[in-house]
Amino acid sequence: MACANVANLLLVRGSARTREIAVRASMGGSRARIVQQLLTESALLGALGGASGVALAALVLDAAPFLLPTEILPVWLQLAMNLRVIAFASGLAAITAALFGLVPAWQAARVPLAGALRAGGRTATGGSGRLRMGLAAAEIAAAVLLVTGAGLLLRTLTSLHRVDPGFHADHVLTMSVSLSNSRYPEPHNALAFYQSVEHAIASLPGVRDVGLGTVLPADGWDIGQGFQVLGQPAAVQAMQPAAHYQIVSEGYFRTLGIPLLRGRAFNPEDTSGSQPVCIVNEELARRYLKGRDPIGALVSVQAMDPAGPKPVVRQVVGVSHQVSRWCGRWWA
Repeated sequence: MACANVANLLLVRGSARTREIAVRASMGGSRARIVQQLLTESALLGALGGASGVALAALVLDAAPFLLPTEILPVWLQLAMNLRVIAFASGLAAITAALFGLVPAWQAARVPLAGALRAGGRTATGGSGRLRMGLAAAEIAAAVLLVTGAGLLLRTLTSLHRVDPGFHADHVLTMSVSLSNSRYPEPHNALAFYQSVEHAIASLPGVRDVGLGTVLPADGWDIGQGFQVLGQPAAVQAMQPAAHYQIVSEGYFRTLGIPLLRGRAFNPEDTSGSQPVCIVNEELARRYLKGRDPIGALVSVQAMDPAGPKPVVRQVVGVSHQVSRWCGRWWA
C-alpha cells in the first residue's frame, strides 16, 4: 500500500513536471537520460525510506522488551538488528525504488513534446490517469482486505476472552524450580524439599493459597501416560488410551481456582502409605467412565518411577472442571 501510494504521488509529480521534461527533451535530452534522472530521484527517495525504516525498526527493537509481556516469545528467538536485516532492507528499498520509480519515469518520458509544451504541465495524459486510478483501486482493495482481517482478528480475540479457560490466573505468581538428581536422589528427599518450600511460601504475609504442580494449565502437553479403567475390557497395548499426567499438591486446585465438580481434593492423608488416589477432569470422566459413577472407580496408570513407568492402581476421588486445551487429564 505504501509503495502504491508513493508511486501514485510520483505519477502526480511527474504529470506536474511534464513541461519541464518536454523542455529538457527539446534541448537534446534523450529519453534514456530523462529516465535515468527520474530513476535517480526515485532511488534517493528509496534510500531515505530504507534508512528511516531501519532506524524505526531499531527503535522498536529497543522498546520491545519494555512493552511486551515476559516470556511471550521463545527464549531461542533473539530479535536484534544485524547485517542480514540491514542487507535485506537495503535490497528491498532498491527494488521498490526501481519498480515504482520506473513507471512514473516511463510515463513522463513518453509524453509528446508538442502536446506537453502546449499543456504547460497542467494536465495528465490518459494513460497516466488510468494508471493512477488503478493504483488507487489497488490501495483501496488492500485497505479493505486489511481492515476486514483486523476486524475478524479482533472478533476472535473478543470471543476467546469470553471463553471460560477453566482456571483463574488473577493475582497468581508462578515460579519454576528444578532439583538436581545428585543432591536429591530419592523421591522422598525431593518431596520433603517441595513441602518445605510450600510451607515457607504459605507463611509469607499476603499469601492466601499455595500449590505445587509439574505443569501450569496453559503450558501444553507434558507427560502422557497410558491407563486402563478396571472393570472394562482391556485394550490392546498399541491402542491403549493416554491422558495428560500431572503431579500436584493439595492446594493446586484452590490456588488456580479450578473447581471440583464432584468428590474431593487431595488432603494430607493422601500419602505413599495410603490408597493411591487421583483426580480426573470431566472430559476423561465423560469419555472413559461413562455410564458409571466416576467417584470410587479404579484405574491402572503407568505412573512415573525412577526405574521407569510402572502400573499403579489409583482410585478416583474427584472430578475437576474442564481446563481449556485439555481433552483427557488427571492429577495424582
